[in-house]
Amino acid sequence: MENDQNMSPEEQERCAIALDEALSMCGGNEMLFNQMATMMGIPKTDLSSIMPLDQKYRGIIANGPGASQSTNTRWVLARAWQLVTEEGYGGMEAIEKGWQEVEASKAPVPEEESSDIDDFPEE
Repeated sequence: MENDQNMSPEEQERCAIALDEALSMCGGNEMLFNQMATMMGIPKTDLSSIMPLDQKYRGIIANGPGASQSTNTRWVLARAWQLVTEEGYGGMEAIEKGWQEVEASKAPVPEEESSDIDDFPEE
């Protein structure tokens, strides 16, 4: 939602609150995260490997983000679970923070030197 140029910050905040409220009506945190995972497009096989989150999230977090999208998605859900259950974050805010942490953990990609198209070796 943060990247939506058509929404004001107030509209983004209202939307996040509305989503959190709607998702909280799912019947508990575990069901909330099942719904979030479905919205994020996580395959059921990946989802079953991290459920129940309450029992598995610490191990997933300890392993840290990985190189694959699947590993990072599982890590984000586990981290979001921790943020919601231990630190009082809203679900959508926790997911966003998890992805920010994944991005921050990636090694910076060195910039390639730009070459001038006119710099060809002399023949």
